[in-house]
Amino acid sequence: MKRKSKTFALSSAVLMLMLAGCGVGNPPEGAAGGEASPAPVASPVVSASAAPAPAPSAEPSVAPTAAPAPEQAEHRKYGIYNGAADPHTVEIESDGQPQAYQLAEGVSTEGIAEGGEVFFIYKEQPVEGDASVKQLILAKLAKAKTFKLSVQTAPAEKPAALMQGKGFGLYVFSALDFDPEKGILSFGDPAQGNKLQASIQPYGSDYRTDDLKAEARKEFAGIELADVPQDKRPVPLRDAAVFLEGSNDSDMVQYIAKKYDGEWFVFKVDTNKTEDGGIFSDYVYTSLNSLERSRNPN
Repeated sequence: MKRKSKTFALSSAVLMLMLAGCGVGNPPEGAAGGEASPAPVASPVVSASAAPAPAPSAEPSVAPTAAPAPEQAEHRKYGIYNGAADPHTVEIESDGQPQAYQLAEGVSTEGIAEGGEVFFIYKEQPVEGDASVKQLILAKLAKAKTFKLSVQTAPAEKPAALMQGKGFGLYVFSALDFDPEKGILSFGDPAQGNKLQASIQPYGSDYRTDDLKAEARKEFAGIELADVPQDKRPVPLRDAAVFLEGSNDSDMVQYIAKKYDGEWFVFKVDTNKTEDGGIFSDYVYTSLNSLERSRNPN
């Protein structure tokens, strides 16, 4: 009998252990209503050092820009002004052909008479929608005048355009360049050592010829200046009140003073005895003598 009791007790203990291992039994302490608690869901672990790399920023899109229109070539001509068709259109006859031109912004016909000579610069602009049709745009319009002069000992008639400097205007031939800011007429390329030029300076009215001569000799102290007799002067400036000249090995300097409309103007000419110097002289004295004093200096 005692042996059977031990065997039963052992069997009961084994059965309880099996039930406990299969999850059958009372719920854990603290569970409500005897229901089993759902198993906790594990949260993903995020490492601070494993943050995702930012996506590379996209390159900004750049809209293609249209290529700039090619610069239109300038054409320079002399002609006869036939008048205005409207406030923006004028007619100029050149090479025997009348032609209509559109005035660019800032270009004026003030002071230009119908039938008068003009110098003009224009560009050909294609008409939108039909590149074969060109519109002529006036970039510059100026009074012009034809002069009789001697070029390389041969008589000639040459047109010149009226250009404005500071306090004066004068007619400039196509062979010369004019800097209106500095008041300098020049010939050739200074970058190649060409020093052919004439400066123009307004002096007012309160000067005597002796004062001007003294100033000239002081300014050109390294060159001996002498008075040039009237019959030895270039024809356009034979009546100048002061005409001094001096030279060194290669260059010749002239200091010329003349009154225009009651005001003194001084011309300082740098020239030489080369062929270019002769051509420069043929044009420059006629241009200088065409000077007109401006009533309202710039």
